[in-house]
Amino acid sequence: MIKPRRKAIVLGMDGATLDVLLPRSGEQGGGMPNVAALLAQGAWGALQSTTPPFSAQAWVSMVTGKNPARHGVVDFWERLPGQRPGERRGFVTARQIHGETLWQIAGRHGLQVGIVNVPVTYPPTPLLGYVVSGFLTPQGKEDFVYPTALRNEILALVPGYNPDPFDPLGATKGQLLEIDAWMGKHEKVARHLAAKYPVDLYFSVAQALDHLQHLFWNEAAGGPEAERGEIAALVDRCYARADEMVGHRLSMLDDKTNLFLVSDHGFGPARKWLHLNRFLQEQGLLVLGQPGDGGAGGLLARLGLTPQGLRDVMRRLDVLGLRRRVGRLARVTIGRRLDESLAPPVDWARTRAVAGSPATEGVFVNRDVVEGDSAYEALRDEIMAALLELRDPDTDQAVVHAVHRREELYEGPFLDMLPDVVLDMGDNPYLISDSLTAEQVLAPLPPEQLQGRHRPLGVFAAAGPDIRPLGRFEGARIVDVAPTVLYALGLPIPDDMDGRPLVEIFSDEYRAAHPVQHVPPGGQPPPPPESAYDDEDQEEMERRLKGLGYVS
Repeated sequence: MIKPRRKAIVLGMDGATLDVLLPRSGEQGGGMPNVAALLAQGAWGALQSTTPPFSAQAWVSMVTGKNPARHGVVDFWERLPGQRPGERRGFVTARQIHGETLWQIAGRHGLQVGIVNVPVTYPPTPLLGYVVSGFLTPQGKEDFVYPTALRNEILALVPGYNPDPFDPLGATKGQLLEIDAWMGKHEKVARHLAAKYPVDLYFSVAQALDHLQHLFWNEAAGGPEAERGEIAALVDRCYARADEMVGHRLSMLDDKTNLFLVSDHGFGPARKWLHLNRFLQEQGLLVLGQPGDGGAGGLLARLGLTPQGLRDVMRRLDVLGLRRRVGRLARVTIGRRLDESLAPPVDWARTRAVAGSPATEGVFVNRDVVEGDSAYEALRDEIMAALLELRDPDTDQAVVHAVHRREELYEGPFLDMLPDVVLDMGDNPYLISDSLTAEQVLAPLPPEQLQGRHRPLGVFAAAGPDIRPLGRFEGARIVDVAPTVLYALGLPIPDDMDGRPLVEIFSDEYRAAHPVQHVPPGGQPPPPPESAYDDEDQEEMERRLKGLGYVS
């Protein structure tokens, strides 16, 4: 076993973007002096996320150093090879991650680790240290912490502690107050554990910025659309809380500890829905059946209502908070059953292509209909060309930034779980939907519902005794984070990682004393996938992800 010389702190800020952090930490912006101090004394730059840049696959890529086709988490939904799009099994958990995470590798080398609020860590698995799970932890679960004895200590510190408390129902003041309050509660627990149980690798994540920017991007960006009133002041307060987290982690540094600030993706404005299945319908590639006359679709038609119109009404009720007055299980069941009853069936015998879930941002080819490699490749060419020609009639701008065949982006044993054609939306302001009831390809996105969407470039910053005061640098990728942190700990890097250690940010002295070492991967393969959620958990999680635009 190699004895490491150093310790590492990783602070994740879900969705943090230089487009916001730089203005807010500059001389004119103010409000984030600790971020400014971190950038001034270390190395920093943009961090290229996964394509598409969604939290489930992005965080797992960050902590494994692998692309989604290698670690197996390709969506918020669990997928199996050969599974049809739309046939959803359950939401992903830590059990679906193939291979070792950064902290499992560190623990295998004898390091103590502390993991707090990192996404896709539920249910926690035993390790040398402690885990408090984060985003994608079902509501009301008691097994969100390892070792279990820590649970009572956390609840005594923060009664009613919830690792994933956010319930986005629209851009309201009440929602913003809830985000602000939970940022404080989560950080209180994070600091308590860091102080009481010091470790060699401490990794915590502030999830709330992602939710904040989805709902309040106009105020977060501080642009001309922002009304600099009470809402903007509360948004500023949330960023101040984030800056205080950076200040606290900086205070933990000593002559053996390096700090890394990371985000899983960036952020930007969202203005319209791109209803991908509607697009495929209009291309003649997706064929839908007719709802039965006695079903919900037939009843709506007789009443002169459309499925999309009824869904808009339900969303307005969410924004007004009226559905909060009914029971939790009742309201999630209503929403899910409504969607199921309104959606017409896919005619798989005549459908050649169908959209994946919103978080896959891609198109799956129906190989039961499209037979032979030449027909398959011809269809992919056709789909890609049509997507690149799609323009927004209001702006005459291209809707899709770029398109890729999946093998151009990914490599690994789970390649077949990914869409055959992957869209790259770049910085374009469109949220992809897989709705089967949409009536047009592009539709306005009500700003009281959602204002922001993920962008490909997140944040990477590092400071400490072994980090050069390099300033801004280019070329960091999300899969480089795990090998870089391992290198900072003085540990060898498993050779099945897709990323590389960012050795250019380290001092000459450190690099001379620590040549990069690659070793065969260790650890055992994960047990067969098994759901950690019951039906009520699934429905609750689905409704909450709809509030962020991750599920149509």
